[in-house]
Amino acid sequence: MEDEVGEGRLKIRNISTGHLYQYFNHKLINMTLNCINISTGHLYVKSDVYGFGVVLLEILTGMRAFDPKRPTGQHNLVLWTKPLLSSKKKLKKIMDTKIEGQYSLEAAWQAAQLTLKCLKSVPEERPSMKDVVEALEAIEAIQNPQFAVYISTTPSAGS
Repeated sequence: MEDEVGEGRLKIRNISTGHLYQYFNHKLINMTLNCINISTGHLYVKSDVYGFGVVLLEILTGMRAFDPKRPTGQHNLVLWTKPLLSSKKKLKKIMDTKIEGQYSLEAAWQAAQLTLKCLKSVPEERPSMKDVVEALEAIEAIQNPQFAVYISTTPSAGS
């Protein structure tokens, strides 16, 4: 079964069997509901930004977007951690321990704030991918000041 969605006529196949379905089903439903305007069925340009926010959150926490093995109320990573990303103290508690010591607290804080912006419920409130890239470059510059020099001396794609 195929459904057509939005102005771009994006085709979504309904995969209903196998391990792939079990593993990705909830993640796909969650991202679809957050990326597509339910009332109009339109897929927004900034839908990719939301998806990137989910991936960034997975990187920061070292956890999957959906894990039914986590305690009740923590199955959906986005819903559970969004309120925690607004507090530096709470952020430390959800950061991936495997990357501890490999980042500055300021870089982690800025990455968490970028994640929150990407995960805004209203697509128009999300940053553009260009803004996301610029924010990531700024975060990298916090971590590695020599990277900031490289960015400032590298011509942009439009030059």
